[in-house]
Amino acid sequence: MDSDHQYDDLLTRIRAHWRPSIFPPATEEQVQETERQLGFPLPPLLRLLYTEIANGGFGPGEGIVGTPGGFRMTTPSLFDGPKLDIVQSYRREISEAQTLLHLEDYEEIPCTLNVWYNLGNVWEERAIQSYHYELPDHAWPTYMLPLCYHGCTCFTSIDAISGRLFNERNECVAASLEKWFENRLAGARM
Repeated sequence: MDSDHQYDDLLTRIRAHWRPSIFPPATEEQVQETERQLGFPLPPLLRLLYTEIANGGFGPGEGIVGTPGGFRMTTPSLFDGPKLDIVQSYRREISEAQTLLHLEDYEEIPCTLNVWYNLGNVWEERAIQSYHYELPDHAWPTYMLPLCYHGCTCFTSIDAISGRLFNERNECVAASLEKWFENRLAGARM
């Protein structure tokens, strides 16, 4: 499948599943400026979501956080404060961290995630084998971008280098952004 069309079906299903965002798609210049401010590239599918769907404000939880000029989200450590875009959220996390670290320097510890699936009018719990990291207190992984806030201190972040998604307990909830959206579209609630 040609890379320009690799995600066409997924983008169509995302548009149909979640409420439209009030934010128009980001321009290529906005995405490039975001990457410049972060100091590293965004994952390819996240770039495509910003430029093809909207500059945040759609998807699970409160919605995907946008680039500067797009949707801003509440952050778990800042409930009553201003809402932040993806650059501001990342900068806040790294400024509050006492230690920045690389996930590849830590051991993957096997764990079981209990995932609830909404199957029409029925909820079904399924155990999913995954892994997590035991990280030092007040540490933040370099390249870990806050992506989506779900409320009640629950959030999802994406490792911009590996593309893996993690919850607030450092548990890997999806191997890629594509898989995370596929799971959410299938009714998964993690």
